[in-house]
Amino acid sequence: MDPRVVKRTLLGENISLADYVETLAAREWLTAAFEATLGPGELVLCPTLPHVAPRLQPLLENEDLFFQMNGQTLRNTLIGNFLNWCCVSLPCGTGTDGMPVGFLVSAPKHNDDRLLAASSALEALLG
Repeated sequence: MDPRVVKRTLLGENISLADYVETLAAREWLTAAFEATLGPGELVLCPTLPHVAPRLQPLLENEDLFFQMNGQTLRNTLIGNFLNWCCVSLPCGTGTDGMPVGFLVSAPKHNDDRLLAASSALEALLG
């Protein structure tokens, strides 16, 4: 495993049991609250990443830059991960330097079939 990922993961050692339980309760509440705002059959659409893929070498050479870019990279998908959504990223073109960009389609948990059907239809539109 990448040592920088291990370093970020080890930050969890500093979380108390009480804080962990509180986070789980907040996650449950937030998930239910957000799902209640969605109408039947609604999906959440956004760019998969807020930027195109960065050049690798500068990230390998600079740990601070890696963590900054990693936080930005995970920003849009982190929401779905925290809320236990199901998500599909569809390729939708290229950005700077010809790097691919993605279109994220997300649905609340247990909506996998609806998400996959919608994603398939959107994929056909995106070409």
